[in-house]
Amino acid sequence: MLAISPTTHLGLAAELKYSDIALYPSSDRTLDKSFLAESARSFSLISLNREAAQNLKHFLFIEYANKFFTIHKNNAGKKLTNEDLVAFSKEPLKKPLIKMPDKDHETQKREGEAMYQDLLYFMGELPSQDLGRHAESFLQRAHSREVFHDEAYCEVMKQLNKNPNPGSSLLGWRMMSLLCESYAPSQQLEPYLLCFISDTMLDELRKDSQLGGGGGILSGNTRPLDNDQLYTEPKRKQYLIPLPNGKV
Repeated sequence: MLAISPTTHLGLAAELKYSDIALYPSSDRTLDKSFLAESARSFSLISLNREAAQNLKHFLFIEYANKFFTIHKNNAGKKLTNEDLVAFSKEPLKKPLIKMPDKDHETQKREGEAMYQDLLYFMGELPSQDLGRHAESFLQRAHSREVFHDEAYCEVMKQLNKNPNPGSSLLGWRMMSLLCESYAPSQQLEPYLLCFISDTMLDELRKDSQLGGGGGILSGNTRPLDNDQLYTEPKRKQYLIPLPNGKV
């Protein structure tokens, strides 16, 4: 079992600052007695200013998928489009999203499938009485092989993209926070991840603002902001990320 407090404080990993962005090593913010403490380069998420956001606009998740995703088929044998692969789904994957090295291909396929299934359980798309166990299993699999580092990020991004369930989305962002605290994405994935996070969080802030603070996944933690304030609001809010059942 991972020796992590039920109310593990992820610091800046889940902290939103509306005025600028920071992406930097945070090896001093490790979690004692867990595999997370072994990470040499984890990183932190803070929302983007207008200029930084514009610089990332071309790094869309679908463009990453077009370059690096492998071919997938549905149960009827029909090829899935990359638009399908980057969007929320309740259907299990039969293999990793990202093209994997030829070595140990079958093991990678089996582990990637199991990792995604753990994510579905954790986010509530499959029934489970022990979400914490699935969170732990997902993180352990993601950490076990370097080839799964970016795969784990992509699987979480997929399940957050066009997710119609706020509860599921919130759990997805908790998992994203834990991944960010565990290790950084590759330099190849990094700008796509930042673009995805920026666009998604700004959309959620707008949604929350339009619905008077009661409609987005950030409900209860934000106050209504107009479009300019989304980029200039200087106040910082900190989010404690407890995982279900106190397991992680």
